[in-house]
Amino acid sequence: MTSPRTLRVAQWPTWRPLPSHPRARLFLAAILLTFGSRSAPAQLRKFVPEDHYRIHSVGSPELSPDGGTIAFTETVLDAEHRSRTQLWLVSAADGARTLLSGDETAVSSPRWAPDGKSIAFIVPARGVGSGASSGASAGVSSSAVAEGASSIVVVRMPQLTRETVATFQSANEVLGYAGTGEQFAWAPDGLSIAYLSADQGAEPPPGDPQVITRYHYKTVTGVSDNRRWHIYIVALADRKSRALTSDPRYHDLNLAFSPKGDEVAFASNRTADPDKQIDLNIYAVRVSDGSTRQITRSPISEYAPRWSHDGSRIAYLQETSTKSSRETRMNDSHVWVVNATGGTGRNISGVLDRRTSTFAWDDDDSLLLTVADHGNSALYRAFTDARKPEALVSDGSVGAFTTARGGRIAYVYADARAPGDVYLKVARAAPLRLTFVNQELLADRDVVVPSAYTFKSIDGLPVQGFLTPPLGRQPGRKYPLIVQIHGGPHGQQGPAFNLKSQVYAGVGWATVMINYRGSSGYGQKFAEGTFRDWNGLEGKDVLAGIDSILARTPWLDAKRVSIEGGSYGGQLTNWLITQRQSFRSAIPASGISNLVTEAYMIFAADYPVQEYGGFPWERDYAQQMWNRSALNHVRKVKTPVMFIHGLLDQDVPLAEAQMFYLALKQVGVETVLVQYPREGHGLREAGHIVDAMQRSLAWHGRFLGAVQ
Repeated sequence: MTSPRTLRVAQWPTWRPLPSHPRARLFLAAILLTFGSRSAPAQLRKFVPEDHYRIHSVGSPELSPDGGTIAFTETVLDAEHRSRTQLWLVSAADGARTLLSGDETAVSSPRWAPDGKSIAFIVPARGVGSGASSGASAGVSSSAVAEGASSIVVVRMPQLTRETVATFQSANEVLGYAGTGEQFAWAPDGLSIAYLSADQGAEPPPGDPQVITRYHYKTVTGVSDNRRWHIYIVALADRKSRALTSDPRYHDLNLAFSPKGDEVAFASNRTADPDKQIDLNIYAVRVSDGSTRQITRSPISEYAPRWSHDGSRIAYLQETSTKSSRETRMNDSHVWVVNATGGTGRNISGVLDRRTSTFAWDDDDSLLLTVADHGNSALYRAFTDARKPEALVSDGSVGAFTTARGGRIAYVYADARAPGDVYLKVARAAPLRLTFVNQELLADRDVVVPSAYTFKSIDGLPVQGFLTPPLGRQPGRKYPLIVQIHGGPHGQQGPAFNLKSQVYAGVGWATVMINYRGSSGYGQKFAEGTFRDWNGLEGKDVLAGIDSILARTPWLDAKRVSIEGGSYGGQLTNWLITQRQSFRSAIPASGISNLVTEAYMIFAADYPVQEYGGFPWERDYAQQMWNRSALNHVRKVKTPVMFIHGLLDQDVPLAEAQMFYLALKQVGVETVLVQYPREGHGLREAGHIVDAMQRSLAWHGRFLGAVQ
């Protein structure tokens, strides 16, 4: 494991091994000409907010069964700044690319048929993200899918003929585990596909007026449609679908076909009141008759089942305690393995003491998994016996990945120099980079690489931060510092490419990111550091990290420090400007200002129980929460504040920003509230993201002044 003291941020060009493809060598040569020499004066090529429009992102790599081709998605913005996600194939032999999708504006989740002669993918409904699946209106072409219906499309190789084999409805309810497992899966014989579809639940859909009866009735932007996910199966020969599960009280999620094709494993919360208690277990439903059996029986949530290749065992994710929330997770998840017949599972990744997000069987004795580790997302191999897990990729950020025969692993990888690309790793050989989706942008810009540092917080706890220096820093000059605080609180920041940090570097500002206690990537005990201590020691970690980097970096200007953050980072920004009056400017985005009101307005009504252990009406929690609320300490604020918030946000409702904004007006602090229409928690529309960056530059710039 990489410790904070030894974490490396590799410098170009040794960040990744030299690719072997001819076109890859040409691209690398161009980059080396761009970045390789800094001895001669050169025009600095700065990142600007509008570069967001130029960034491409890749995802969902999927290796063909023979390992020779990788399917992946690439998202770009068109001339009107509208998002478009296309499906590509790239050859592992020569890097040649083929566009597979048609005129769809969005596709997702490519999955190869077992024989490698077909590939299926999801075309989401208009205005709907990639969801799960349904059995209505089979055979409708993708261009004629009704509003609100998504579809599963199958493309046959090599003719590239295509057909829609099923359409499906989505549910808008927020389920923190829904995106962890599969939304659809091929049967082993390739003759059918199992998928998820949302049916009407036990409650009626919201109408006019909206009559609310459920405890968990909100979504991140509105009111739940009361639909529940269920498992369907479609026969490709006649495109007829039938339901395998249908109980209107429960969601059935994260499906996985057994290697024999006789069962589909899934996760479901079948407690007496799933709205109030999160306790998922693993089940299996028989394809022949829909009979269901329970495989795990732990009071702690298990989800995302994966069958071993021989079908004898099932791997899944399990958390470390019963304290869970739909909004965020304090508890790290680990990979467990249980006999397919059921029984007691065994934790095979717990020795790492790191949060696992994605995993897959490699062979019948080992699994691959990604873990959050000191700002990185590392790729490991864990074993079903007592062997110690081994690191395959320890630096940078490994995203989605897939495996195939011959020890082949395709994965999305991002580092400090570039956003993600698709890589291929074969056995012990060095990884091969297969895509260069941001070649044009990176050839025009100078990238600044962050460096890690470790400091001791107020109570002696070691904490890690990352400093990104300004572009073209000159000796003898002093530079302002922007503190960027991550959300969660159980997220992490690291050395991966960050456009906003690069934009700030281009105008002469350094940025610092601090993984305060509560962050993932440092073990379960560290992740629990915010429990019943909101705006407590984690805030002191941030202040100590600022003081530490100022003390050890003479070219930083201690008198010109500004602060910003999103979600929980917005909450900490609100709080810290009440605790330290020297910040020149602040930009809280989607941040809580009143812990008491947030406990009742947030869509995830279970959030206070996970994070605080109870509700405001219990014990003296309301007083404790009010004492730790920024709104309660508004008289202490001297820092000019610009709030950024989505009008539809039900995670941190807009009222949290509006209350603090009015209070600052009342005490005479300069403040601006920027409300973005159509946005929920965080900004999604490209124009809004660019606008917010431009406004951030202008706001901080007013109070930081020019580089001295």
